[in-house]
Amino acid sequence: MIRRTLTKVGRALLPEALKGPLRKRIQKGSPMPADLPFGLVEGNGSFTARLPNESKIRIPPQILSEFRSNFENDWDEMHSFLEIAKDAQVLFDVGADKGVMAATFAALGATKQSFAYEPSPSGCALMSELLALNALDKQVEIIPKVVAERSGKVSFSQEESGYVQVVPVDSANELQTESVSLDDECARLGLAPDVVKIDVEGYEGEVLRGAEKLLAEKGPIICLELHLAYLEKRGIKPQGILHMLEQKGYLIFCLDGKPVSPRKAVNSVRQIVRVVCHKS
Repeated sequence: MIRRTLTKVGRALLPEALKGPLRKRIQKGSPMPADLPFGLVEGNGSFTARLPNESKIRIPPQILSEFRSNFENDWDEMHSFLEIAKDAQVLFDVGADKGVMAATFAALGATKQSFAYEPSPSGCALMSELLALNALDKQVEIIPKVVAERSGKVSFSQEESGYVQVVPVDSANELQTESVSLDDECARLGLAPDVVKIDVEGYEGEVLRGAEKLLAEKGPIICLELHLAYLEKRGIKPQGILHMLEQKGYLIFCLDGKPVSPRKAVNSVRQIVRVVCHKS
C-alpha cells in the first residue's frame, strides 16, 4: 500500500511528460515472448485471434482494443488462462465486459460452456456480436446481471462508455441493476463451473461471499483480478480477500505458477494484481 501511495503522489507531482512513459513501464510487465501459442493475426485489413488448438476468433473492429489488451498487453494472464482452460468444461466469466475471455474459452472446444456475467447493456451488445460472428452463441450464455453476495438489486456507477463499476466516479451515473449470487446460479443452471474468472473493479469480496457453497463443495479454479486501489477506496483490505480464500482451503499462485502469500501478492505498485487460486 505504501508503494501505491507513492505512485499516487508521483502522479500528482510529476510533469505529464514523465507520467506517460512511467505509467506504461509500470503497467506493461514482462515483454511478450515471440513463441507464444496464441496471438493476433492481421489479414486483408481485419484481425483474428489465434488459439493453441489452431482455432481462430474473428474480431469485430469495435473490440479490437480489448483483444489487444488480453492477447498482447496482458499476455501472461491469457497464457495462464489458456493453460487452465485446456482441462475445463465450464467457465463462469464474472465481469465479462465484451466477452473476450468467454469467447476464447468456448472456442477451445465444442463441448465447452461459458456463462458470461456482465451488467453493461453496451458490453452485452458487443459480446453478442462477437459470439454471433464466430458461431459461439450456443456455447456462451450472456447473463446481463451483477454477480453479488446475494440475488436482488444493487447500485453501480455507469460511465457513458457503458463501463460499470462499484466505485463512484465523477463521469458516471448511478445505475440500479439485478444481482445474482454464484451459489444461486449453480442451483439455477444445475451445474457448477470448473473455472471462475473474476474481474469486477473492487467488488471481489461480494462475489466470493456469494459463492460459499460453490467454493466449499466444488472448489473451482479462480482466476482473480484484485483491483487494489478500488478496494482500498472502499475501505477494504485487498489482503483480506485472499485470506478469505485461504480459509476455504485455497492456495494462491502468481500467473507464472509460483506460490505467493496474500501479503506479498498485494504488495505491488500496480493498481491491479492477478492471481490464480487452486484448492489445496
